[in-house]
Amino acid sequence: MPTTTTRGRREILVNVAHDLSRAENVDQLLDRIIESAREVMNCEVCSLLLPDESGDMLIRSTLSSDSGPIRVPKGKGIAGEVYLTKEVVNIRDAQQDPRHFSKAGVTVGLATHSMLTIPLLDGESCLGVMQAINARDREHFDDEDVELFETFGSLVAVTLIRMEAQKTAVREAEYRQQLNLATEIQRSFLPPSHGEVGDLHIDAFYQPASEIGGDFYFWHPLENGRVLLGIGDVCGKGFAASLDMARASTL
Repeated sequence: MPTTTTRGRREILVNVAHDLSRAENVDQLLDRIIESAREVMNCEVCSLLLPDESGDMLIRSTLSSDSGPIRVPKGKGIAGEVYLTKEVVNIRDAQQDPRHFSKAGVTVGLATHSMLTIPLLDGESCLGVMQAINARDREHFDDEDVELFETFGSLVAVTLIRMEAQKTAVREAEYRQQLNLATEIQRSFLPPSHGEVGDLHIDAFYQPASEIGGDFYFWHPLENGRVLLGIGDVCGKGFAASLDMARASTL
């Protein structure tokens, strides 16, 4: 594989940054970034490791695996250390480093030697780590490699933040839709806000503190021109209070 010149490296970096500003599919963009990083770093493999709910790191790599996502246990390997310390680690031969988690390489048939690992930072928070593995045409990664790789890491961090913002927006939209439906259902348990019973004119004003809650009212015409009126307030707020309100209104 021919060595990419410094100018070529920076051109690729600019192109990736341009793609970042207009990309719609962030998953594809992450693959594009790590593949571009592999080209710029002139290395055999480039990987992105992100923590899941358990704290284990899941590997997204330019080297495909038929066995599904590769998992690095929480705190294990050089990636686990970089994630915790938020410090760059650049080593010449991972096989000689006791911190190296060799199982990941064995799974995909990769013998790891030179390895550059950087944290993906959002302020003081670490979102994950990125690794360049096995430098080509040289024994190890140098200071220029570290600088460029950290720049790629910044792009990945921005992309991850964008991914999370999109997920949050989807969750909020789904919640809002559910809330609107719940509000409609709750109001369906209430009687009309206006009514006439003989000479009595009824007007009800209903405004919960939030979209749904435990306040309710009722009115029912009785015999002999009488009207049964009532108001109630279920302790608490939100969905639980609205369910109690629905039961009480039904009764």
